[in-house]
Amino acid sequence: MRTPSRLAQNALGKNNGGLSMSGMPIRIGGIAWYREDDYPRILEIMEDAKVLPATFKQWEQIAKQTESEGEMRGLTVVRAIIDPETFPDWCAARGLNVDAKARIRFANEFVLDQARSVH
Repeated sequence: MRTPSRLAQNALGKNNGGLSMSGMPIRIGGIAWYREDDYPRILEIMEDAKVLPATFKQWEQIAKQTESEGEMRGLTVVRAIIDPETFPDWCAARGLNVDAKARIRFANEFVLDQARSVH
């Protein structure tokens, strides 16, 4: 079995709080996701933009690989789309920098909200 990339380990937030219809735990991973039109603005607002790929196409390739690696590990991967116009306020409301930690937390909270709305 392949070891997940460092990006995959950092990008996939994990939530094991739910159960399937059979009573087995559901393994869900949230991943921060961007729309192509938003990517230039994402690079402008992120304090750690230097760690992000320069183009959307490069980012998308890595993100899809990360998504696949999560699925290979048995996760249901959920895309949490980050809106560059609202994300800085979301971060400020939680006392977070606009960076990778915030993106991970956003993805985790998104997954939890999705799970709660289903149950």
